[in-house]
Amino acid sequence: MKRVIIFIALFSFCFVINAQNTAYINGKVLDDRNEALPGVTLKIDGTTIGTFSAADGSFQITGLNTQNYNVVFSYIGFETIELSARANARGTNLQVVMKDTQLSLNEVVVTAQHRE
Repeated sequence: MKRVIIFIALFSFCFVINAQNTAYINGKVLDDRNEALPGVTLKIDGTTIGTFSAADGSFQITGLNTQNYNVVFSYIGFETIELSARANARGTNLQVVMKDTQLSLNEVVVTAQHRE
């Protein structure tokens, strides 16, 4: 009888642990012309958890606890964005619009050498 109670207690504990990491954050990353941005880097701030957006701009970060996270979006040629999002069992369906960085060069110097 003792073994049965211990087995049930351990079995129940496994479900509790598994249920904690079933939340996720999902959505789509677009540019200011409403076009999908593939390959955007997404990272949960302060962790090593992250992913990249797919070819259609969609993304999903899984295995999270139900709580608020700061998500950092970065992409070459675009301004980095940090958003607060709440992970839950149904996802969040974020729509993130990234803006071009307005960088320009004043001059370019080209150096060449000729060897014989």
